Amino acid sequence: MSTFLSTEAFNRALFLQLNASSDAPVALVRIAMLFANWAIFLVPALLAALWLWGSPRNRTGLLAAFLAAEFGLLLNQLVGLMYVHPRPFMVPIGRLLIDHAADNSMPSDHFTFVFAIALGLFVFSRLKIPATLVFAIGLAIAWSRVFLGVHFPLDMIGAAVSGSIGVALLLPFIRFLENWVMPQMVDPVYRFAFKFPLQKGWIR
Repeated sequence: MSTFLSTEAFNRALFLQLNASSDAPVALVRIAMLFANWAIFLVPALLAALWLWGSPRNRTGLLAAFLAAEFGLLLNQLVGLMYVHPRPFMVPIGRLLIDHAADNSMPSDHFTFVFAIALGLFVFSRLKIPATLVFAIGLAIAWSRVFLGVHFPLDMIGAAVSGSIGVALLLPFIRFLENWVMPQMVDPVYRFAFKFPLQKGWIR
């Protein structure tokens, strides 16, 4: 019990250090809002670009990274059924600068998704540059959501754990994805749905 209390005290103290102060620059708040609300959409856009114009041999890894992120998000839902942690504004503590539902804060779904994609790109496809870019986007999102008052810092640690578990769950199935799911299901659907741009050479 004392360990939990000391961890929670650390969590709140760190949050207050990272949360926007009353004199935070307006420009910084607006940048944080962009990261918090919109930066996550860059990640599926990047995955789509890598799929459409990248090397076809990386597609199994792209699919695995996406599925790992979905498993991580599913794990978050299961965690939420067993353990509920209030968001900062529910305590209340700090300043809230964007609207958000008063639901469970631990782990962060945003950072779970992005972290799992970044780790999955590295583990399954060895796409180091895209993985680093996605991770950088994830760090910006994590900072912004703490800065704006919707998450505690340790919510992001929990998200990294969920994302890592999502990737680990996919590891035993990577050959199944590569040898059956991709050639038997995904590739045929992709080539049928995008037949025209493929014939024109606009995509790969």
